Amino acid sequence: MIIYKMQNFAKNGLYLVSKPDGVNFEILEQLFAAKSVNIFQLRLKNCSEQFVLETATKAKFICDKYSVPLIINDNYKLFTQINAHGLHVGSGDENEGNIILTPQFLQHQRQSGKIIGVSCYNNLEKALQYAAMGVSYVSFGAFFKTSTKVPPAKAKQTIITNYKLQNQICPCVGIGGLTHRNISRLVKQGLNYAAVVGGLWNLPNLKAILKTARRINGKFD
Repeated sequence: MIIYKMQNFAKNGLYLVSKPDGVNFEILEQLFAAKSVNIFQLRLKNCSEQFVLETATKAKFICDKYSVPLIINDNYKLFTQINAHGLHVGSGDENEGNIILTPQFLQHQRQSGKIIGVSCYNNLEKALQYAAMGVSYVSFGAFFKTSTKVPPAKAKQTIITNYKLQNQICPCVGIGGLTHRNISRLVKQGLNYAAVVGGLWNLPNLKAILKTARRINGKFD
């Protein structure tokens, strides 16, 4: 097993994911200023290439300003183009943009200080294999009902415990309907980061978003 401590990560807590149609940068900067986001993933779907590039460039500037790692979802070209802090590879994405998650590729990215995460859904064996190869983190989910997208799989909450029993080195991320009301058990089982989309972006106002972000992070204290 490759022993690798992900030093680019901040403390455990909120892993914010963008909505698929864009980013509210005013709210994002308020969250960053309040130190409420530990990692930010840009996940844009069905948007023009120009819009994606402009949004990513602005996100990188703001993330650098507040020292928040920016993860690009499913777009290796964009990841390299803007020199993002990391790349997340989901289902079927390994070959898009010539993304091939080999130990050599992962070693090169680690040596460059990059974060490489991979979706494992409810597949413990896959998570352990990728962790041994040297990914920066593995993600599990969906754990709960979500309207953000149709999840490829429903994850059992016990997968966190089973994963941690076999790997204490590579962090794990949970996604899929996570809120401050339902993540306590996952955190107790060893969840490192709660990836949230609609649980924040769909709230009615900035005050509610900031309050909920604090509550989510509070579960990791």
